[in-house]
This record gives sequence, C-alpha cells and structure tokens, in this order.
Amino acid sequence: MSNMLKILEIRLQIDFKTDDKSVKPLGMIMNEILSAHMDEDYRAQISGQMIKPYTQSIVYQVEDDIYSWKIAALNTQATEKILYVIKDNLPDRVDLAEYNMVMAVQAKNYIHSATYRQLVEKYFGMNCRLKRVDLEFITPTVFFTDEQTVLPQNVNLLDNLLYVWNLFAEENILRERNLSANLAEQLYIIDYDFRLKPIQMGDEQLPALTGIYHLGLKANIMTKKIICMLSEYARYCGIGRNTHLGMGCVKPVVLRK
Repeated sequence: MSNMLKILEIRLQIDFKTDDKSVKPLGMIMNEILSAHMDEDYRAQISGQMIKPYTQSIVYQVEDDIYSWKIAALNTQATEKILYVIKDNLPDRVDLAEYNMVMAVQAKNYIHSATYRQLVEKYFGMNCRLKRVDLEFITPTVFFTDEQTVLPQNVNLLDNLLYVWNLFAEENILRERNLSANLAEQLYIIDYDFRLKPIQMGDEQLPALTGIYHLGLKANIMTKKIICMLSEYARYCGIGRNTHLGMGCVKPVVLRK
C-alpha cells in the first residue's frame, strides 16, 4: 500500500500574556508541542533524521485574528503517530507558562489527503495542457544549496523536492539519472515577487525569503507531468531547510494559462 500524505490544520487563538514575547520562533515552540505528543520510541526513531517525516508551519491570519497551524505527514507512520495523536489528544487550552502564552484551540480539520500512488496516477494519467506553476512561499524559506544563495535556483528547488519524494515514496520512487537537471531545463521564470529577510537559527544567520515564484512550463509532456506532481507534493513536504520547525511552507497553484 502506498504511503499516505495528510495535512491537519489546527486553528488557534494565542494570548501573549506580556508584550515581551518569547525570543524563540513560534515554529520552534509548535515543534516542541508536537514532540511532546509523540510516543518515546517514535520520537527517538526520527530524532536523528535530517529530513523529518513531517513538516509544520504556523501563520497568523489577520482577517480572522487567528493562527493557522498546519502539520503535514509525509508517510503513513507519521500520519498515525503524529496527526491522529495530535487531533485526538491536543487539549482545547494549552498553557505555555515558560513562553508567557496561552493557546485556545478553535478547530481541528484535515484539509488535504492523498497517497504517493494517487499523485502519480493523477498527473501521469492526465492529458497535460498545464503551462504554468506558481509557488507561494508562505513562511521564511532557506534553500538547500552549496552556496549562500538567497533566490531559488530551479535545479536546487527540484532536487530538494525529488530528494524528499524519494525518501518516502517507496515503490513510486523517481529513478531517472540527472532528473532534477533535466526537469530544470523545461522551466523558465515568468516573474517573482520576493521579500528577503535574514533569520537566526541558533548561532547561524541564514538568508530567507517569502513571496511568490511564477514558473512557465515548456512543451515536453513528461517533464511537465513530473514538475506539476512535485509542485503539488510541495504542499506537504515544504521546500528547503528546517521544514519541521515551521520554515519553507509552500502553497502551489498549477495553471493551464
């Protein structure tokens, strides 16, 4: 059976008890809450993994005056060990005295669900007239590169998505040699609108961006299918470093125009 992908959204009201908010990023605090709800064996199992089998992000929605906390599981075990547990056991009120915060849970809902096999069948089976992919980087994103490159390089972006896909896709692994480079040749930049801001991660200051990236797709049918499939997968796996700490959350849109 193909590994499961699922996203749980928890809508929260957060009361910061003082104006002196915690210096710890909110994404790191939410990851501590996740870890506290994992059973000890599973927490130990994934602790040494550079790429975790889950991603999460927390974003303040001004129009609703509420925080949207999204947790994505990248395989069936993470769905069962993290998402099901959090949905069933996270209390309605979470008092984080050490951070001068109180969180009130307003709703918990699964908002996206698929399997790797379903994504393959969806895109490889379609009559592909898709011409454009928009990737919106919702939370600060730092790309995996060999250099301090702030702006996304298409080959690195695709290499990141392929690497994570192949970690968890099992029988649906994409094995073609130099695939990320071949895919990148079939992409071109239409436009982008990025906001750049360095973020502090421990002792390291990292270049990060948020914003939207508009990419055009060339005519090769098979590469278009793979790129669009990986773009939808980015909704679950995020892009770049420290996605389990709230970074690299992506909203993809695949367009025909």
